[in-house]
Amino acid sequence: MKLFISSHCDDETLFGAYTLMRERPKVIVATDGYTQQKKNPSLNFTFIDRRMETMKAMSMLGLEVDFMEISDVDFRDSLEIFEEILGSYKPAKVYAPMVEGGNETHDIVGLTANRIFGRLVEYYSTYTKDRPYPQADIEIRPTDDERQLKKRMLNCYDTQKNLPSVKLYFEYAKRKSEYRSLLCSLPASA
Repeated sequence: MKLFISSHCDDETLFGAYTLMRERPKVIVATDGYTQQKKNPSLNFTFIDRRMETMKAMSMLGLEVDFMEISDVDFRDSLEIFEEILGSYKPAKVYAPMVEGGNETHDIVGLTANRIFGRLVEYYSTYTKDRPYPQADIEIRPTDDERQLKKRMLNCYDTQKNLPSVKLYFEYAKRKSEYRSLLCSLPASA
């Protein structure tokens, strides 16, 4: 079995759709995405809505999704639970977020996957504080059909695709390749 670990709903499609299409892993979503609602109570959606969006996108690929249901508000306080649940899986291959300093939850998930699964992990790039797009040493170039399917998948995320805080990632994801690395983090010059 292969696992793709997504820090929160939508990362699996934004940063790993081509990996999902080609490798067919089980998708694990670590957190519930509640932070957005806590920071901005006027947002008119819940973590259940976000979960439904992920389920809809993954159904386009026929992939199974497990939701860990860990709050991202206090994710650091739930690391022991996260590690225990993650450690219950026995994968042959794992895809996890690269440690890039762009999002604390991405980094925690990537480091935890590295600690539990070691050399079984291949890391997918998301973004850094200075680079709002993925970049690493292994480029995953999509076919035209894969790019079109990813666009349809991204359209499932109605609660996210037009939010000012994430719109840039959605626009980039529609046009570009995805990137992975065998390294948990790349040297600063990369």
